[in-house]
Amino acid sequence: MFALLALGGDIGCSFGPWLTGTVSDAVMNMYFKTPYLQGIATGAGLDAEQLGLRCGFLAASAFPLLMILGVVVLSKAGKRINEKI
Repeated sequence: MFALLALGGDIGCSFGPWLTGTVSDAVMNMYFKTPYLQGIATGAGLDAEQLGLRCGFLAASAFPLLMILGVVVLSKAGKRINEKI
């Protein structure tokens, strides 16, 4: 059981930073090709790197949200199982 939990933690710790960097690089590359992104960045007073990093952090915020959603779903499922018993 410990090995499975450790594997899950290792996957999460490697996938999260990878996703953040990938999204950040993609936004920075699209910045110079998309006037819409340039308008957003200019309106917020950001350059390409800052916009890319903020979008990467926004993508990384999905992990805590997914964890909260999973805890809520599992707690409701646990309550249903306990009611049947």
